[in-house]
Amino acid sequence: MVSPVWSFRYLAVVMPAVLLLAAMGLGKGGRPALLALAVIAFLSAPLHGKGLPHAKSNVRSLAEQASPMLRPGDLVISPVGEVPVLAYYLSQGLRFATPTGAVRDARIADWRDNTKRLEETDPRDAVLPLIDAVPAGGHVLVVCPPPAGDLTVFARYNFRRCDEARSLVRDHPHFRLDRMMKAPPGVNTPAEGQLLTKLV
Repeated sequence: MVSPVWSFRYLAVVMPAVLLLAAMGLGKGGRPALLALAVIAFLSAPLHGKGLPHAKSNVRSLAEQASPMLRPGDLVISPVGEVPVLAYYLSQGLRFATPTGAVRDARIADWRDNTKRLEETDPRDAVLPLIDAVPAGGHVLVVCPPPAGDLTVFARYNFRRCDEARSLVRDHPHFRLDRMMKAPPGVNTPAEGQLLTKLV
């Protein structure tokens, strides 16, 4: 399956060599100059990519909305790639988990064998004990990507397991949904958040 994952920053690796070759071609004139101009025109043309960095993600916005309500010891559940970003923007003292279980160090995204772990782990076994351990009055913030079109195997499992973990909290009889947070339009990697409070 092919998935578009292009970002303009990837050009940074080859740009010095491309510019040097283009300068040499322009200096020689004739066909090399025409080829150099064609390469420069191609690289200058708008390419369908992931967009500008300012529209990359809304996780910071979600964290800013949820932070005032979160207290030390509260639980944050999200896919592995979002955990370090959330840990950076949220207050200290929170506990973090992915759909595959508790996270030991929220500053690090452990991508090792993640597709296999997502495939083999049932959030009822990995996440439900963490949810049950939240004390009365405590909160759970669940941040998940919304469904998308063509997904890689990893992305399908990532979305499915996160949605299952979200359902475990949302459908739990001891939790109340307090706030839903959605991505604004135009964000390349949107996330949706739900903040729930444990009643008893």
